[in-house]
Amino acid sequence: MTENLYAKAASTWVARRFNLDADKVSDVDFKVIYGGYCETCGYETFGLEYKYNGKYQEAELGTTSVGEFLEEATEILKELT
Repeated sequence: MTENLYAKAASTWVARRFNLDADKVSDVDFKVIYGGYCETCGYETFGLEYKYNGKYQEAELGTTSVGEFLEEATEILKELT
């Protein structure tokens, strides 16, 4: 199945953001990341889930806003077309 252009832009953004091979990134989706893994240090934050080389990965977005993501992904979309 061929990835659509918008999905490719999102995959390319993830690859650039996390210094990965863009051809190995796919299935990008937003999600809540749970971290800390103990009762007193647990936290939730905004992040991404994506496949890298066929295996699911999670990454926190930190202070990156959705607006920043859209702006940067739009520029990538322009590069791809």
